[in-house]
Amino acid sequence: MPLAKLADMKSRLNATDTDRDALFTMFLTSATSRLEQLSDRPLVRQEGFIEFPYEPDLPNGGKFLRVKLWPIESIISVKQLYSAGSDDDFTAADDLVENTDYFVDKDAGTLLRVGSLWYLEPRMIRVELTGGYYDPSGAAPTADAFEPPYWLQESVIKDAIRMYQTRAHAGAREIDLGDGGGRVSLSEAKPHPDLVAAAESLRRKTL
Repeated sequence: MPLAKLADMKSRLNATDTDRDALFTMFLTSATSRLEQLSDRPLVRQEGFIEFPYEPDLPNGGKFLRVKLWPIESIISVKQLYSAGSDDDFTAADDLVENTDYFVDKDAGTLLRVGSLWYLEPRMIRVELTGGYYDPSGAAPTADAFEPPYWLQESVIKDAIRMYQTRAHAGAREIDLGDGGGRVSLSEAKPHPDLVAAAESLRRKTL
């Protein structure tokens, strides 16, 4: 699923036909995937996403828990064990209660533990949530869903255009990327500089 609008990409390319819509969407989706890889985190909205967060640098626990998929739209379930557990162990465990056992910072993707610590070793915490950014070409799926910010969408569009132009100029040795991107050899296949900058902004910082 792309995190930028097809209409915006077509506007940049002065494309008014619909024959290339599937192709443009493919490049927008590819640029979105590349942004996820460079930022080392999932970005596209997912419902019922399950993860087992842990912090190798904080094995003795901490007040804050950081999830991989954020921004957080909603928390479905949070369970904490006292030792590494199996799926059956987590199924049997009680849910922690939001706003009683923990508070959520949806924008930062963190959970603050109340009255205790998070045990931050592998498979001691299980979180099920809905989060990430929705496809801005459509309507928000819920009132709490997050639209990708403008600068993120711009980086995806520029990278998608770069890939499209690379394909369109398959017989050339290099192309002018525009938007300050300079010229690039077709053999390099590097991401647009704005996509690289966006990935750096999106990457989770160490504690």
